Amino acid sequence: MTLHDPSKEQVKAIRRLTNIKRLRVTFLRAPNIEFIGDLENLEELILEYVSGFSDLIPLRKLKKLKSVHFENLRRINDFGGLAGIEGLRYIYINGTFDWSQPVESFDFLSEIPNLEILAIGFGVKMINPSILYSNQLSRIIKLKN
Repeated sequence: MTLHDPSKEQVKAIRRLTNIKRLRVTFLRAPNIEFIGDLENLEELILEYVSGFSDLIPLRKLKKLKSVHFENLRRINDFGGLAGIEGLRYIYINGTFDWSQPVESFDFLSEIPNLEILAIGFGVKMINPSILYSNQLSRIIKLKN
């Protein structure tokens, strides 16, 4: 399901669709993403140009989550909210031509036990990129940069 520039009513209603497996949200300004945490069967999440919220912790409720794609999350620089999501296998983080997506730290990666692919796209500003090349992440099958 795709929510492009959704209204408040659409965001409120999506909480009831708990059988959704794939969700793409674009051009949303919201104070939080708690509504996504209610989607207990979600396996794939794409957030593009979503702003207003400052943490990803609600995603920890998603026990079936396997893949996340983030592009241009204006108020996020700490991706630690992904830590502990055991089913997560794929993470993609991307900025844009006009804005670099800051990533405070990649320490959270060590707390995602089944991660296979980490993709760092264009326009990502890594504050400490050395973690990407540490032995701690040797279990990742692919590192795309």
